[in-house]
Amino acid sequence: MPNMKMLKMRATILKWWKSGMAPRLLMVNSAVFLLLTLLSLALTLGADPLQSYPGAYTLAASHDLSIMLGRPWAVLTHMFAHESPTHFALNMLMLFWTGGMVEQLWGGRRLLRLYLLGGLGGYLTYVLALAFVPGWTPANPFVLGASAAVLALFVAAATANPHKKIAMPFVGALELRWLAIAFVVLDLIYLGASEDPASKAGHLGGALLGFLWALSCESRFARFKFWRSTSPLKAVSSDHARPVSDDEFNARRRQQRDRIDRILDKISRDGYDSLSKEEKSFLFKHGGNA
Repeated sequence: MPNMKMLKMRATILKWWKSGMAPRLLMVNSAVFLLLTLLSLALTLGADPLQSYPGAYTLAASHDLSIMLGRPWAVLTHMFAHESPTHFALNMLMLFWTGGMVEQLWGGRRLLRLYLLGGLGGYLTYVLALAFVPGWTPANPFVLGASAAVLALFVAAATANPHKKIAMPFVGALELRWLAIAFVVLDLIYLGASEDPASKAGHLGGALLGFLWALSCESRFARFKFWRSTSPLKAVSSDHARPVSDDEFNARRRQQRDRIDRILDKISRDGYDSLSKEEKSFLFKHGGNA
């Protein structure tokens, strides 16, 4: 008779896998990290099941073309591989924060596409920086990690919905735009202070791609509202451009809450995938204000 705990674990994993693209990316990154950790532990104990191929067992990429010719798949696999627990935890935390937001905005397939493009854009920036910036040398012949990919997701989400707030440990809720700016500024600072500035340049390449992606998904550049205030006191009616009264504002808020409740009921009954694109977008834009 199958073990009940194993069956429950399998059901939980399948439920996560089917719940969306963002959880799938988290699961794939976690599985690769676990595999690399186990292989590293085996190597420490004296076993070497894969003969210790350098660069995360050929999953890591390199700026060296002669190395990449022997592992062309690393152009993709490097953005799913982590060897440092801290590196893995920070990237997965950022993916957890913003993966669902991006999926609600543009769908699972576009989330995957942006993740891959962000990783590729970061890798290309890394290679070009080492090729053309005088004095920049790699601290390591190999590069790996999802930093550029998840930063692309984060900046894209912040560009599309800058006033969306997420809860941060110790500091409370902060708007996405300020967090995105902080991450970019930190990488800019590290360009001059890091022993491996090209890797920080790769992060910025991913961030730039996410920014451009969000702009390209807008129907008009005029809809770009990265700096526009969304204070309720400044809300106006779109038909006559007059100030909105308190009663009208409160009525709109009640309508938003009622619709959010109906959407959440639909999710609990039929699952997130049952939502239309418009319902996902509405939940993303107004869910934090209900």
